[in-house]
Amino acid sequence: MSLLLDLVRHADALPKTPAGSDFDRALSPLGRKQALLLAERLRERGIPDQVRCSPAQRTRQTLAPLGYDFTAAAEYPEQIYECEWEVLLDLVESLRPLAAHALVVAHNPGLTDLATFLVGADAPPMVTAAHLRILVPTRPARPLRGKSRLLETWSP
Repeated sequence: MSLLLDLVRHADALPKTPAGSDFDRALSPLGRKQALLLAERLRERGIPDQVRCSPAQRTRQTLAPLGYDFTAAAEYPEQIYECEWEVLLDLVESLRPLAAHALVVAHNPGLTDLATFLVGADAPPMVTAAHLRILVPTRPARPLRGKSRLLETWSP
């Protein structure tokens, strides 16, 4: 059995300010609209068994429109806040025995790099609020470079 993996980059966020924290940046008005469009799209595609979301405010706000029950089941591991793709690959590896369908909401460049590792050069860049659906084989235990299949791609 394969893992159906949804990768989502957070929606558009407010610009960084000298006095503010990057971690606490909220979605912009455009980002709030993108998150609603994204939520509508994801709801039509089924509820994942497992959800992992960066704990940053902009990623949480991107996930929130999917609904209270959905986000209540999400986990927010600190290590995926603006991490490298290898950390996200370890996360995907840990999700494969737990779920048939998983959702990861995180940041670039890690997401684009992970998608490129999984599916190869066909992976599009993860612009804000982008969604990729990837089929990750369950064998071998660690996903191999270019051995997953890109099923869908969307961006607002």
